[in-house]
Amino acid sequence: MDKTALRLLGSLIAITGLFLFLNKFSSPKLSSSFFGANPYAMKRDCVDYVMNWISGIFLTLGIIINLATFTFLDSLPNSSVGMDYIKFILVCSLVMLAAFFGFRVGGRKIARRRWLPMIIEFQRPAFDKAKDIISHEGWRSDQLVVKDKVEDPRKYIEANYAAANEYIDQIEDLLELPKMTADLKGRVDRLEKYF
Repeated sequence: MDKTALRLLGSLIAITGLFLFLNKFSSPKLSSSFFGANPYAMKRDCVDYVMNWISGIFLTLGIIINLATFTFLDSLPNSSVGMDYIKFILVCSLVMLAAFFGFRVGGRKIARRRWLPMIIEFQRPAFDKAKDIISHEGWRSDQLVVKDKVEDPRKYIEANYAAANEYIDQIEDLLELPKMTADLKGRVDRLEKYF
């Protein structure tokens, strides 16, 4: 291995770290307004924290390899261009591309262990409200005493089910769970294991 190959390897590692850094978590709901904190921003911050550490390690490693070729590895030959060199470049590029995707997926899994408990705790009130509406057949607990005195109960039930659906949609989206069914009770039962 020569200095040029080692510098190229260091550069590829640093570039992979840069791409990991630039590949930020994004959600269209990051700019939405919420009462209190935005749960999507909380999740983004956790993912970005982990990904910044991973990209920082790659960048630092790449810079160290490049600096080492300038200062400590004077005994290596400068450059040797040939078919082996081209193969080395291609293999290193493919390895760094695989590392990019692997660390991207792995970093998000590590971040999930960090943001999942926060999101669950933050979404517990919304889940409890949805569960309350489903368990009382469309009525909130505070409405049970007046449900027989209301002129148009269907209007209240529809509004409550719509609110429960919004709560469940947001929780499923935050937990990255696909919407399996339109049945609210089934969706609440599936989310029960998280809460």
